[in-house]
Amino acid sequence: DPRVWLASVRLEARADPALLEPARALLARALQACPRAGCLWAEAIVLAERAQRKARAADALKHAAEDVCVLVAVARLFWVEAKVEKARAWFHRACMADPDYGDAWAWHWAFESSAQTDEGELATQRLSDIENACASAEPRHGDVWPAVAKLPENAGLTTVDVLRLVADRLARSRNPL
Repeated sequence: DPRVWLASVRLEARADPALLEPARALLARALQACPRAGCLWAEAIVLAERAQRKARAADALKHAAEDVCVLVAVARLFWVEAKVEKARAWFHRACMADPDYGDAWAWHWAFESSAQTDEGELATQRLSDIENACASAEPRHGDVWPAVAKLPENAGLTTVDVLRLVADRLARSRNPL
């Protein structure tokens, strides 16, 4: 199961963040076992050294082009490279590929909120558009979304409130890539 492999890879990466080689080796084995698993390809992009990220993204798109996790990872790659329009297009594509995947909406919202500094009213409109589309989609899945949405203290929150909380958690816990 790709999710078990992913959890193992993430555990290995957390064990010693300075030494990612064991996690990368485990990820290589996971990709051999599950070559079409988008979540594993997305993790491969995130764990790759900076010089190899574009190549990993190309490989991921060859093997799992429509997987929402891959689309989000590619968008995050463009975000890190300050390619704002490309990142925006890929985040939008990810949200449309699987509207039920809440983490994609949260990453998109986090990206737009960080990019809004020089765009003023247009950026506020983009955030509002993301919030409205997310509320219409009512996402229920993702790595972080369900954990935040199901917390007892978050009972009764709107989809937009959950979106903001998840975006905040993603922004604090992980760098864009």
